[in-house]
Amino acid sequence: LYAARRLLDGGHSDGSDRQVILEIFHAELAREPALAPPALYMLGDLADSLGANTTDGGSRQALTDVRQAIAVRTRDVEQALALQNAFSTLMPRPMAGPAGADQVWVPFGAEKDLWLVTLTSSFGDGAPLVVALRADPVLTALVHTNLGWRGSGMPPEVQASSNGEPLGSNFPGLSLLFPAIDVNTLAREGSLQRSFYLAALLLVLSVALSGGYLFWRDVQRELHVSEMRSQFVSSVSHELKTPLTAIRMFAETLLMGRAAQPETRNQYLETIVSESERLTRLLNNVLDFSKIEQGQKVYRLEPQPLAEIVRAAARAMQYPLSQQGFELRVKIDDDLPLVPADSDAIQQAILNLLSNAMKYSGQGRVIDLELKHDGGRATIAVTDRGLGIAAGEQTRIFEKFYRVASADHQLIPGTGLGLTLVDHVARAHRGCVTVKSAPCEGSTFSIVLPLTEAGAHELAAAKRLVVSRPV
Repeated sequence: LYAARRLLDGGHSDGSDRQVILEIFHAELAREPALAPPALYMLGDLADSLGANTTDGGSRQALTDVRQAIAVRTRDVEQALALQNAFSTLMPRPMAGPAGADQVWVPFGAEKDLWLVTLTSSFGDGAPLVVALRADPVLTALVHTNLGWRGSGMPPEVQASSNGEPLGSNFPGLSLLFPAIDVNTLAREGSLQRSFYLAALLLVLSVALSGGYLFWRDVQRELHVSEMRSQFVSSVSHELKTPLTAIRMFAETLLMGRAAQPETRNQYLETIVSESERLTRLLNNVLDFSKIEQGQKVYRLEPQPLAEIVRAAARAMQYPLSQQGFELRVKIDDDLPLVPADSDAIQQAILNLLSNAMKYSGQGRVIDLELKHDGGRATIAVTDRGLGIAAGEQTRIFEKFYRVASADHQLIPGTGLGLTLVDHVARAHRGCVTVKSAPCEGSTFSIVLPLTEAGAHELAAAKRLVVSRPV
């Protein structure tokens, strides 16, 4: 080392000499036992001098690495010498037993160069050996592995201090120190956590309440439909029973020969025909509704004179109306073009409106049937002067099975299908059904059918107006 110093100071070294000196550095650093601190200081000084005289980048980096290794070696040797001087007070009594069995590890050194020191006799039968480990990697593994630290913040530290949580009797003088907690950060994290839990709770409650409400609504709807079906079956049974009873009664009377007068026989026969037609209308309503529910109802639209269809419906209802003392006033505008229509369906819809007018007329005995030309539309209107319908009920009377809840209406037999079929027939003809009514002032039901494309557009706009602003 002295010769290298003289060589460098004299300025006689070349590139090969520098390489030799680098090899000497590595050899001296690997020497066991380690060099004494004065020799290590000399190595460091030589490395500094050699680096100052070197311009090559690779050589300078190699010398920098050597200088760092010399510094680490020097620090370890100095700490080992300090441990030798302080060992009698650091660990006053020798430890027996194999290494790792209830081993006591004592901290020694500064925070940055902390060692864990123990005394063991596990290596042969000679004198006990002092074992020193660098504390930093050992304690890091202890915190992250043995303590299972997975936090997002700063991990706790193990230090030679009595301020923290002691690590136990095997590590005297070592404590686990947790980093200081920022109260504001903790409060924010707690607030976010509470907000998250609250939002999750509200979500669960909303889903549960929504599910409960939907379930309750479905149950109520099923109960309502079941009730309406039960009422429908009862009403249909009654509606079927009435004409069948009349037909049977008058047929038996004729069979027994009790109607001797020709006028009486003709009256009985007309009653049988009328009740048969009534029974046919009822069965047609039920069958049409079944086809509509199954999506199998087909309308054959062909150019038809609406005036003839209205007259045919008036003739079909003339006898039952006259039997109950009604006056049917018919007003027809013959100045109408042919309309694409299913004549049977339109006639059935008119008959349903006339039948309803007859049932709900109360004490009134006048019914108006009118066919008029209204611009690009044709209107078939049936007006009675009977019970009328409240404004709140007018938006629901076209629903299937629905009947007005008032006592006067409930006393009158019916299936709740007539207006539903009328509405379906009108919509199948690109038209609509309107109602104008008030309690005790009668009702006017109108089937509005378009005659031209312009009339169809006007009717569509009117239908949108009715939907947005019900009567």
